[in-house]
Amino acid sequence: DLFNTNASIVANLVDAVAQSSPKAIIGIIT
Repeated sequence: DLFNTNASIVANLVDAVAQSSPKAIIGIIT
């Protein structure tokens, strides 16, 4: 349940970053 919540937050974050800076490299540490 917590994983799904985090996954949706990360998905939104990645989408926003991809739109603002498409060449950015995102490192996700869990």
